[in-house]
Amino acid sequence: MPVSIPLVTSQNNYRLAVPLQNETFLFDVRCNTRDAAWYFDLRREDETPILMNNKVVVGARPGHSSNDSFYKTRVMQVVDISDTGVDPSYDELGTRVLVVVSEPNELSPL
Repeated sequence: MPVSIPLVTSQNNYRLAVPLQNETFLFDVRCNTRDAAWYFDLRREDETPILMNNKVVVGARPGHSSNDSFYKTRVMQVVDISDTGVDPSYDELGTRVLVVVSEPNELSPL
């Protein structure tokens, strides 16, 4: 079943511990005010990096070309639920724009 990462709107810099398929992963989320964009790092619970400094871009599949084992059983997508196709502003990450993790056979059309 697809899981929406519980992103926090209007908070500049934070960490989430998210359980996915019986493992916990760390998401370090931050807003870069200079380029008005959101970024995140994805790490294993032991702090091993999986995906670093990833810009949140609507329609993207972060890490899709990675060989990391995280992506053998998971697909990550950035979804705009309003279908405007615009990257999230400061107040829209976690509301209008979601980061969703699913199994490959549950991939939603973007």
